[in-house]
Amino acid sequence: MSMLEGVSQCWLLSETCVVNWDAWAAVGTVAAVFAAVFAPSIQRRLVRRKVNALFAMAYQRDVSAAKARLELLEQAFSLDPNSDSAWAVHSAIQLGGSSQAHFLQMCQRLEHLAKRDVDIAKWGAVDLDLAAHVAAAIESVKGFASGAELLATTRPDDGWKELMEAVYQARNRAAEDLKRAIDSINEAVRRFG
Repeated sequence: MSMLEGVSQCWLLSETCVVNWDAWAAVGTVAAVFAAVFAPSIQRRLVRRKVNALFAMAYQRDVSAAKARLELLEQAFSLDPNSDSAWAVHSAIQLGGSSQAHFLQMCQRLEHLAKRDVDIAKWGAVDLDLAAHVAAAIESVKGFASGAELLATTRPDDGWKELMEAVYQARNRAAEDLKRAIDSINEAVRRFG
């Protein structure tokens, strides 16, 4: 006796063979429950790559530009307070310094990313790691830009080295977070294509 015989006693319907509709209804109910439970997760799995790629492409240009600008800023103005040129850099970018306007102009170019935010309510199926990497990069760039502006608009005093150290650490954190965000963005775009 097979399991199918519990659903229908015979496969060729006749006067002596009838369909057990209660058994077929139970099978249909079980199938409907499985479809209802697993359909959203299957849909999210199929849609997630596309949503991740769209999310990544929405931020890719600004994150890449901020990373490049931060690297140019580091080449032009090394903010390492322990370097031999630390005082010279600080005096050049401080209030009234010879390079203050250029330094502030370079920092303002980071504002394009710093003004962005990550609203994952708009991106329901986006991978949270990807969104977190982009959000961390944005917040790190905001922190560095604020510190750099403060550094460039203060007069030298006894605490210049500590302020420069804080800005240098903020720059390093922003560079790390931007690299992590770029890697996640590139991976999301690569998986889609």
